[in-house]
Amino acid sequence: MLFSAKLLGELFIKIKQPAIIGEIIAGVILGPTVLGMIFPSIFLLLFPKSHEISIALESFTTIAVVLLLLISGLEVDLAMVLRQGKKAIYTSNMGLAIPFALGFGVSYLFPNIMGIGSSSSSKFIFALFMGTALSISALPVIAKTLIDLKIFKLEIGVIIISAAM
Repeated sequence: MLFSAKLLGELFIKIKQPAIIGEIIAGVILGPTVLGMIFPSIFLLLFPKSHEISIALESFTTIAVVLLLLISGLEVDLAMVLRQGKKAIYTSNMGLAIPFALGFGVSYLFPNIMGIGSSSSSKFIFALFMGTALSISALPVIAKTLIDLKIFKLEIGVIIISAAM
C-alpha cells in the first residue's frame, strides 16, 4: 500500500502536481471504493476484517497524521501567522461559508439529484450534512500540499494554514 502511494506520488511529481494527489488516488484505488468493489477477495486479503488489524492500522494512521502535523507546526513561523490574523480569519470564514452555502443550497433545492427523497425533514438534515461536509478542511492534506508545492513558508502558505486551523 505504501509502495503504491509513493509510486503514484512520484508520478504526479513528474507531471508537476503535488504528490499528495497521487497518494490519495492510490488510497482510493486500493481502498473499498475501487479494489473492494472490483476484487473483494484481494481487498480482504490486503485488509482483513480482524479487529486487531483494524486497531493497528488506525494506530499507525493516527501516528502518521500527528507526525505530519508536528513537522508542519515546527515549520510555521508563529510571528508570521499572527501578522496574518485578519487575512486568515477572512479567508477562513469565506472558506467555510461559501462551500457550506453551496452544499446546503444544492442539496436542499435538488434533493432528487442527490438521491434523497423530497420529505422536508430528511431533505433539511441531508442539506446540513452536505454543507458541513463540504466546508470541512483537512489540515494534514493542506499542509502536505503546501509542502509539496514549496509554498508552505511563503505568505500565502501561512494564510492558508492559519485559515485552516
